[in-house]
Amino acid sequence: MKKKFSIITCTKNSDSTLEQSILSLDNQTYTDYEHIFIDAYSTDKTLSICHNAKNSKVVQKKLSLYQSLNYGIQLAKGEIVFFLHSDDYLYKNNILKKISDIFNENPTLDLVYGNILIKNKNSKKIVRNWKSGIMSKFFINNFIMPPHTSIFYKKSLFDKVGLFDEQYKVASDFEHMNRIFRNKKINFFYFDEYVLMMDSGGLSGKSFLNVVLQNIDNIKIMLKYGGKTTLLPYYLLIKFCIKLKQFF
Repeated sequence: MKKKFSIITCTKNSDSTLEQSILSLDNQTYTDYEHIFIDAYSTDKTLSICHNAKNSKVVQKKLSLYQSLNYGIQLAKGEIVFFLHSDDYLYKNNILKKISDIFNENPTLDLVYGNILIKNKNSKKIVRNWKSGIMSKFFINNFIMPPHTSIFYKKSLFDKVGLFDEQYKVASDFEHMNRIFRNKKINFFYFDEYVLMMDSGGLSGKSFLNVVLQNIDNIKIMLKYGGKTTLLPYYLLIKFCIKLKQFF
């Protein structure tokens, strides 16, 4: 039977954070979902935790993050796809219900995106308040994108715009969002509520090398989507200023 949501989680030795992530999904008031785990051959208790989750489907494959996300999309049977990373959790227990209602009330929508909070992994203190805002022409033209972890995608959207481009090892989500939000045929909606809590860092922040690789990829992507070389400092300054506001 087809589900409303396909929730995709990629794991590798994630047992320290995974249970809280799963619990945030299992506690949702809306339960019409499947939970797909793409596990990169974990050696801790991750696999056991995945199998004990509600509505779970567990696949083990040694893939990169974006390869795993793409594989999960291909496996997904739900109408709406959401990526719940193993150290993230849904902010409230009615998020899926609210998102489902938005799509039901607006059947032509391709995606819904919201806001997220980022906390320090150790102190648990909130260190960043990421309010996405309405995707205006100014935002799009200056490469200001919402967090991809806040996006609920209509499964059919991937048929329209394609999957994540795996040549970008750290910033493929940034490329994918540019592909989506620059497409005038795509219908999207800003849900001005917090949908997710995540730890600081993420793939791009796990090492200095990843930070460098992300910035290199970001510049390549900006140029790919019409950015001017002479304006690169301006684009980066705008992104920095908007990001800076999220810390206060």
